[in-house]
Amino acid sequence: WTDGVLSSIMRVMCQDEKSDEKWLLLDGPVDTLWIESMNTVLDDNKVLTLINGDRISMPPQVRLLFEVADLTQASPATVSRAGMVYFDPTDLSWEPAFTSWVEKFVTPESRQADVKALGEKWIPKCLKVRKTCVELAPIVDPNAVQSLCRLYECIAPRVDIESLGEKAGEVLERIFAFCVVWSLGASVTEESRMTFDQVAREIENVFPSSQTVYEYGFNFEKCEFGLWEDRLPNPYKPPEGMPFHRILVPTVDSFRNDFILKC
Repeated sequence: WTDGVLSSIMRVMCQDEKSDEKWLLLDGPVDTLWIESMNTVLDDNKVLTLINGDRISMPPQVRLLFEVADLTQASPATVSRAGMVYFDPTDLSWEPAFTSWVEKFVTPESRQADVKALGEKWIPKCLKVRKTCVELAPIVDPNAVQSLCRLYECIAPRVDIESLGEKAGEVLERIFAFCVVWSLGASVTEESRMTFDQVAREIENVFPSSQTVYEYGFNFEKCEFGLWEDRLPNPYKPPEGMPFHRILVPTVDSFRNDFILKC
């Protein structure tokens, strides 16, 4: 027997005798293959019984929080053992979280109004066009906006906006637009990217016009957009001594994906 992720984390949390409150968040879809196994820890006994017979007792300072999209696979026995808080997607919009993030992260405070204005300018129209696009891995609007915020956190500090003088506002919008494309527009299919590209240019044509917005990366030194293709080594030479089976020839897709992941 080898402990899985859940049982490993619960062992550590439940064996900690400190009186601090501990919360274990499970933010995946409810599936009958595992949720029924949680019934023993959700009832009055609060004991997680594993398949190998081990029993993990949950102390009063440990709480479980399930963040799920629906309960279609949950049995009445599971539902009756937990308290429910329901948020309607139409009521849980992106604005409160975005406003809170701007006030917490964006500095100096004089720039907060600019970023809020960019959010009001770009986000609603991009979220609207997402509904007409096809996604390989669908994500809900609040998560898409959260991805936008996280990407902005990684990219914006790498540019000294305040030193740019009159160009500061223009560069700030370029950064924001780049983050919009690779968050709100990143999950759509190749065909849907053409639709997203059209809407992004209708909002503000900050990208060069020769190719789609997905073909341009942000140059931190020049504070402008440039083709991903121009950043590829030409010609490509693998490192000396690299085994043939380990050689990975960079392409536009691999290069820009690596760029976004390492931001």
